[in-house]
Amino acid sequence: MDRMTIDRNGLVVVLLLMGVASAGRSQALRMGLQLTISQPQGDLGAEDLLDHKLGFGVGANLQIPMGRGIALVPRIDYTLYSREDSTGVYGVSQTAKLKFNVFSGGADFNYYPGGTLNQGFYGLLGLGYSSANYQFDVDGAWHLSDRETKRSVYAAAGLGVCYSRRLSFELRYLGVNAYTFAAREVSGPSLNISILFRD
Repeated sequence: MDRMTIDRNGLVVVLLLMGVASAGRSQALRMGLQLTISQPQGDLGAEDLLDHKLGFGVGANLQIPMGRGIALVPRIDYTLYSREDSTGVYGVSQTAKLKFNVFSGGADFNYYPGGTLNQGFYGLLGLGYSSANYQFDVDGAWHLSDRETKRSVYAAAGLGVCYSRRLSFELRYLGVNAYTFAAREVSGPSLNISILFRD
């Protein structure tokens, strides 16, 4: 089974979960979008890879009320990290470009201590599946290219605050099992700040 089939199947599963939940509790559901700034951690953020350069992401989520201040939130996210370096040695110019495209899908449990969704602070715990595409290119006097895609499960934990019924902010730590790129094991956790818009 190739990468595109696996990634497509993962997306279909997440969308089906959203659809089933929508059919059962359509009156209480709230759709949302999120914009994210991501700080790579671990090996991924090391000087010889992304050098702690920020990534930027977009995604969608669905809030499903479970009662007593608890909500299940299926979500999908796409995050892009990139780095470009240019060097000149003996008059020869080389440009190295590194990109990580990360697609993830999963679900968070949100808990509001006050007992009312979308009011005040909340905590979150989540699980999901992540697919990372690694792209490395060197252009100049010679050309070098490498592309790989790896998949892993992730766990998430964080805190959020509702500024209003429609607007929330989240601080979310994503712990990902190590990827293996070019025979090198790379740990890829990230610290993410997101702004969420809901209907």
